[in-house]
Amino acid sequence: MIVFAGPSVAGAIRNQFNLVGNTVNSGATGGVEDGGTSGGGSTGADSATVQAAIAKDAKDWTLGEQKAVAEDIATKGKASPAYAKAKAAMDAGTKFTMKLTDGKTLEYRIIGINHDDLADGSG
Repeated sequence: MIVFAGPSVAGAIRNQFNLVGNTVNSGATGGVEDGGTSGGGSTGADSATVQAAIAKDAKDWTLGEQKAVAEDIATKGKASPAYAKAKAAMDAGTKFTMKLTDGKTLEYRIIGINHDDLADGSG
């Protein structure tokens, strides 16, 4: 899991989260800056979306790439090929932006990366 946060965004995140998630999962690009490839249906290091994210600067990641990277890290933890780049973006305080449906721009950043080690050793 990667945690993103920004100033005064709790309400906006609550109100927009499902809309954004549905947009990313459906592959639609409306309301998401730069569009991009959806992370839906493709996970892991073989994901073209994760590979595209790894190939460019984290500050340029689309929302779909951020989602794919977060899912890959949630699955693989530090073994994810995207982990080092996401951690470097967090450590550098890299800021991301996206346009909300109300026309406002939301600025956010990664504030933590947490991978659970499951008791059965599978994660």
